Amino acid sequence: MTKKRSAIEFVPLSAFSPHIRKVLKTCWYEVCLLMGKDVIGLLNVVIVSTQHMRALNRKHRGIDKATDVLSLDFGQDKIGHKLGFVFLCQSIAKKQAQKLGHDIDQEIVFLVTHGMLHVWGFDHEKMGDEKKMLTMHKRLLEAFPKYSPLFSTYRSRELIDY
Repeated sequence: MTKKRSAIEFVPLSAFSPHIRKVLKTCWYEVCLLMGKDVIGLLNVVIVSTQHMRALNRKHRGIDKATDVLSLDFGQDKIGHKLGFVFLCQSIAKKQAQKLGHDIDQEIVFLVTHGMLHVWGFDHEKMGDEKKMLTMHKRLLEAFPKYSPLFSTYRSRELIDY
């Protein structure tokens, strides 16, 4: 019998199509697998309003502005499960998708996979760290041909004012 390697809860479930849930579950499983053979990852992906995202961003990052995605890494529980949350502001994600010329499902996959990597401690504040994170992000997206072109939008996202 194989050990369960990862689990994701989507809140609200209805905001995520079955296809998107499958893609994100696969990505989370892959990240957990890459991070260690005995690691079990438990992730909550939550859609929040712009106001709620602003409050979360202010509380956790000291930035009084809504953002597209916010990840919280809660480390590991007593039995070694990796715990994390990815909060997604769907209204901002929708605006970004429109500005970048792709659909909302593609944007959700891009942002949530980005958030997954933050949960595992990847960052993009320093050039060396950013390169590691981008390499991993690209690896995840390349597994899904529909989503791999989104990697090319990474730099242009910094210019979007939402």
